[in-house]
Amino acid sequence: MNQPVRVGQRVTLKIDELAYSPDGIGRFENFIVFVPYSAPGDELEVLITEVRKNFSRGKIEKILKPSPDRIETPCPVFGECGGCHWQHLNYQKQLEYKEKIVRNALRAFEDVKIEKTIPADEHYYYRNKSQFPVDVNGKKTGLYALKSHYVVDVETCPLILRELNEIYSFIRKYLIANAFPITNLRHIVVRGSETKKASSVVLVLRDGSLDEATKLANLLREEFKAISVLFNINNTDTNIIMGMQTIMMFGDGTLVEEWPDIKYSVSPTSFFQTNTSQMRKMYDLVSSLVSEDLTAEACDLYCGAGTISLLIAKKFRKVIGIDEVKPAIADAKLNAELNKIENCEFLNGRVEDITANSLKTGYKPKVVILDPPRKGCEKSVLLNIGKLGAEEVVYVSCDVMTLARDLLELKAAGYKPIFIQPLDMFPNTFHVEVIVKLIRDESFIAPEPAPKVEVEVSTVAIHESAPRSLPRETKIAPVRSRESKPRPLAAAAKTEQVREKTAFVKQERQHDSAPAEARPVKKHLRPERDKGRNRKKFSPVRKSEGYRKQEHVPFQGTTQRQRKYLSSADTTGAAVVVAARPEKKAYRPDRGSPASRERTPYGGRSKGYKGKSKAGDRKGKKFGGPSKSRYKGGSSGPSKGRRDGRR
Repeated sequence: MNQPVRVGQRVTLKIDELAYSPDGIGRFENFIVFVPYSAPGDELEVLITEVRKNFSRGKIEKILKPSPDRIETPCPVFGECGGCHWQHLNYQKQLEYKEKIVRNALRAFEDVKIEKTIPADEHYYYRNKSQFPVDVNGKKTGLYALKSHYVVDVETCPLILRELNEIYSFIRKYLIANAFPITNLRHIVVRGSETKKASSVVLVLRDGSLDEATKLANLLREEFKAISVLFNINNTDTNIIMGMQTIMMFGDGTLVEEWPDIKYSVSPTSFFQTNTSQMRKMYDLVSSLVSEDLTAEACDLYCGAGTISLLIAKKFRKVIGIDEVKPAIADAKLNAELNKIENCEFLNGRVEDITANSLKTGYKPKVVILDPPRKGCEKSVLLNIGKLGAEEVVYVSCDVMTLARDLLELKAAGYKPIFIQPLDMFPNTFHVEVIVKLIRDESFIAPEPAPKVEVEVSTVAIHESAPRSLPRETKIAPVRSRESKPRPLAAAAKTEQVREKTAFVKQERQHDSAPAEARPVKKHLRPERDKGRNRKKFSPVRKSEGYRKQEHVPFQGTTQRQRKYLSSADTTGAAVVVAARPEKKAYRPDRGSPASRERTPYGGRSKGYKGKSKAGDRKGKKFGGPSKSRYKGGSSGPSKGRRDGRR
């Protein structure tokens, strides 16, 4: 389609709705324009920054008429920083838009009611963890701009805990005052415990130089008493923040969150929900959705530090947690000891591998909990869940798009959703958590694909349209086919080709292994070209199959090895079957002598050459430059390219 906009153009449009991204959606002459940090109802002047086939992107130049849902933002760098996306929207509208996003993504399950989004208690200062990139060359630290690695200078962030803001501000002021002395600093990672009021700092470094970082660590220890300081070495060119090596300066970085009925210990590299109060709401909801059965077992996939496993342990005889992150499994085992829970077992490994092995052992859990990362579950995991035969599945998702994909796979495996609950884990962003409960329903199981048919060895009659050279009856070798009926013609032709080639190879081996005086004269084989498919197949020369005229000529057409043993042995007059070859074409002097076609050391024609080549006049040119015929404006000088010769 013809795009009505171009890059650099300014257009006026109205925002109609929000996408599952930081963008609002507007239209200019019925052409979609995505505009970040906009609100439904905004009338904007937009600068077009990117144009694609079916859509374009732009940025706000001027707000002509603000939306009634738009509010003032407390952050001075909102719109530049990519840390949050919906800070300019009224919070009640944020909840409504998140519910609408979930409804649109899960429209394949329209018969299931989607509950109202559970709101957060705090809209600001709720995050217990944040990572601040450092630009040493630009002398600044902050957060990345939207969809880029450009560092926006940030003094404080209104989304993270207040005590973490104090620690980050102290580090930032130290770096600015000393002209960023830690030249190998990559990231500043701050983490805090909301219930215990403790915190930790991890300085991610490019190499093992610790002198300047140690000075900062000592100052942090003096300023903040309940703090752990660690160094992490990451010398790889990757977007993964943490490296494999961690050095403890003060404390071990472990934080504890505690409630009256349970407590969790989390190491610096283990996953833990960033909104502590909303996390407890979500996990209490998951526990309430699980049916209690003290005689059955449950399986918690992607269990992390065991947060869900330990909460539901009292409802089952045994709970098994699985995660591929080794430090997280170590934390889960420690948390089981802290809470004196003995019916939980935690396994370290890839979820898809362990679930596949469980099928072999006959493991049958009644309930399966899924809490995967943002990319969702592997397809093999969802198929294995269906084969395990669990009666209930509870899926906790942080990406509604991958959730929609995985629910379709679970539906094919025999599960149907009966409960869908959005929860706002990240206020002022477009992200939304969704909790779904599914139950086993045999009517949802998709039919299995037809099994592959194995054709037995048997005698099959050849169709009358087959070539007469084929026998009327041919034995077909065992083949596997997706079709319900074999294809005898193709199988017979393939068998014949394999037989002929095998005979040729066998003849070669017999000849090479025999003594020189006892070697038989080989029948000459030559490739027969299949013009239809432009491929070669080896077969003996036969006059009856339409080959050229055959003749018996001693030694002509034989290989050097054949001539050697034919001449040494007493085989005078011996002949081999060869194909008649056409005579070589006569030499045409009008095309120049072979000497005239020789190249000079620099790639040009020799001085004795009098004619013109197809590339143009190159009479004795040192470098064989481009001809005037190739360039309408004339030659631009000698060329050293490979087109006319190589040094």
